Amino acid sequence: MVKYFKIGKIEFKYVFKHRFEKDREKELFSSVWRKWELGVWGKTHQAVAKKHHKVVSDWGKNSVNVYMIGIELLWCRMWLEFSKELLRIGIDD
Repeated sequence: MVKYFKIGKIEFKYVFKHRFEKDREKELFSSVWRKWELGVWGKTHQAVAKKHHKVVSDWGKNSVNVYMIGIELLWCRMWLEFSKELLRIGIDD
């Protein structure tokens, strides 16, 4: 389950995954569910911002931080990702 929402200029993405999902066939050969882990984690990375995204040479100067916090339980994983003015590109499968 993935949910997007926005509060002011900050965009949030909430993700919840569990071992018994119907779409799990895509992840059968992945190592995502091979380990049984417990924990809380946090990550940061940079992505392209909305401003001046059409000029590829300016992408290095035009980056924003994306923050993620999450929790892993034995049967599920959930995390919250938030950023300000992040460029999102929709891709159809």
